[in-house]
Amino acid sequence: MDSTKIFTQALEFEKKIRDLYRTAEARVDDERGKAIFRGLAEEEQSHIDFLEAGLKTLQQNGSLDAGELKTSIPNPELLREKVEQ
Repeated sequence: MDSTKIFTQALEFEKKIRDLYRTAEARVDDERGKAIFRGLAEEEQSHIDFLEAGLKTLQQNGSLDAGELKTSIPNPELLREKVEQ
């Protein structure tokens, strides 16, 4: 499997998970639950943004330099703040 296909499949997966969290946010009754699912959906969106940027670089340059990619690992403090809102 080539790198472009790997990125494309990862994007499809991340979008499905993001959409699942968005659906859960809409269905949950309490505000804390909504905040948790909203935060999870936003985190999945950051993974999508990361993968889209990587795919674009790969398509433009024919390769990726892992050192140039920014991490998509979330800041735990930022996640905690979103849940506590």
